Amino acid sequence: ADTLAAAAAAALAAAAREAREREELAVAEAAKRKTRISIESLPVDQWFYRTPVGDVQGPFEAAKMRAWNAHHYFKPDLPVRLEWYSNFYPLQMIFPDLDMAFDHHPVHPEPEIMLLRPPVAQQLPVPQAAVAPGRLGPGKEAPASPAKAPKVKTALSAGQIIAAGAQLPGPLAAVSAQAA
Repeated sequence: ADTLAAAAAAALAAAAREAREREELAVAEAAKRKTRISIESLPVDQWFYRTPVGDVQGPFEAAKMRAWNAHHYFKPDLPVRLEWYSNFYPLQMIFPDLDMAFDHHPVHPEPEIMLLRPPVAQQLPVPQAAVAPGRLGPGKEAPASPAKAPKVKTALSAGQIIAAGAQLPGPLAAVSAQAA
């Protein structure tokens, strides 16, 4: 009975942890989608480049940059930036397919994306506990993290575990079903 109770507690904790991780992943993905939309709406038609001696040239329209690139005036390591970028990046980093440079949407460098995105903690509310209220006992909520979880000895009878079998995840449900 103690083994089944320990297994039930471990399974519930694992299920709660997995649900919390899924929720955090969903929140992060939603934040990325929201950021992608805002980044894609930013202008990509005013470009600057830095000459080999360090002079900054621009802004130039994408059509002019595309024509110069088609005539092979630019080397793959030419430092370029959009008007809203804070830094220059090698042309090939922004346009991995140099033949399509300034013709397709650029690959924005991660540092530029991060400057536009507030920290995730400021963007979104903290996810609610993954375990439903009352699952840890009447009026108790699941702890925010396993590290802060109080150590609780749970004593369940075999009958309680078997009765809860439908709620237990994976292999434990099968064990309790066999016991019935």
